Amino acid sequence: MKLTCWEIEFREKLITDLYLKGITAHNLGSGIFDLLVEGDKQQLVELKRVSYNFKGEYDPFYRGIVFSENQTKVISRMKYPPVVIAYDCYTNESYLITPKWLKNEFPIYPSGHKATIYVNSSNFPKAMEYSTLLDELHRYCVN
Repeated sequence: MKLTCWEIEFREKLITDLYLKGITAHNLGSGIFDLLVEGDKQQLVELKRVSYNFKGEYDPFYRGIVFSENQTKVISRMKYPPVVIAYDCYTNESYLITPKWLKNEFPIYPSGHKATIYVNSSNFPKAMEYSTLLDELHRYCVN
């Protein structure tokens, strides 16, 4: 899978900022997940861009994150799913989706389908500034 410019920049910034907080983050390249973060516990992290084009046009009501077929298959079977960080390039908002939330809310699809989680759903985690997201991720990985 080819990485987009925003993802490369966001990934590198996140790795650097976590390092400055004393947490090691390993870039896993373009596999199923993006990072392995090592604090007091190891945690897989997946970076996602919030998408707007589900209907082929700009419509903020249909903002969401899409998981590949492989990710959908793996996450639906995981006992401990990854942390997902979703970033909205248009609004500059970030979302931290914990493994517990993902485990409880991840849609169940038959094999060969992509899972979509809509940002506008009532129980979707609240948007936060990047600095807050970094603090929350740090707290999650260290405690």
